[in-house]
Amino acid sequence: MKKILLFIPGFFFFAFHSLAQFSVLGADAFGRANSLVAVPGFSSIYQNPGGLGEITAGFLAFHYLKILPVEGFHTTGVQGVFTGKWLNYGFCADSFGDRHYRESRAGLALAGSGDHVSVGLKVSYAGAHPAGAGTGKTLTGDAGMVVTPVPALTLGLCLFNFTSAGFYNREPVTLAVGAALRADQKVQLSAQVDYRTGRRAVVRFGLHYQVREQLGFSAGIDPEMRRVHFGARVLAGRYGFFYSIATHPYAGIAHHTTFIYTLHE
Repeated sequence: MKKILLFIPGFFFFAFHSLAQFSVLGADAFGRANSLVAVPGFSSIYQNPGGLGEITAGFLAFHYLKILPVEGFHTTGVQGVFTGKWLNYGFCADSFGDRHYRESRAGLALAGSGDHVSVGLKVSYAGAHPAGAGTGKTLTGDAGMVVTPVPALTLGLCLFNFTSAGFYNREPVTLAVGAALRADQKVQLSAQVDYRTGRRAVVRFGLHYQVREQLGFSAGIDPEMRRVHFGARVLAGRYGFFYSIATHPYAGIAHHTTFIYTLHE
């Protein structure tokens, strides 16, 4: 009976990590309900590759996402972003599942910026590995841009999975549009709407409050999933630690941790 009860939240966890939703790593974004399509930063390779063009210092990152009390299921990932003279580029590799089912993905991204506009492209090779069944493989693509019309406002647009790729069936294409407003030096608001082919639009909201240069807190709301998100970030020199949690009515509490190492100041 215990295994059955644990399977139920595990089922919901799996359902929300299908190929179309497999791009939600980054504890800084998770703390703001993954509403950062218009916010360049440490999660841009997952949230919007166009944001990578705004990165000014390369970094390496490790991600870990776990939902309790779901046994076994977790997501781990690594990424690296590097700055170049003309273009920025990065890689990411992540894996989700347990010993019975696992999805893995490896991607490369390229982005550039100029005249208040940043554009980027990411291509990923993904595979599904269910125990005792055939392996599914596919190639996915994301393309996006970030526009900064004025210093306090950024606008973002990203087309996720524009190849309509899926492991066994075609998955929907998702168009994400959003905006971020910096109310002052300490407060930033973010909002994002996802339009999925054949499905209704989904909206999410986020808030970040920078207490001081090394410490910040965040919150977010995901009405569709009925989730409330909270997060914190601590920076110490080249090192960064991000931790966020999210409530879920079916699957329990999601814990997301990200460690950052900045390659140069």
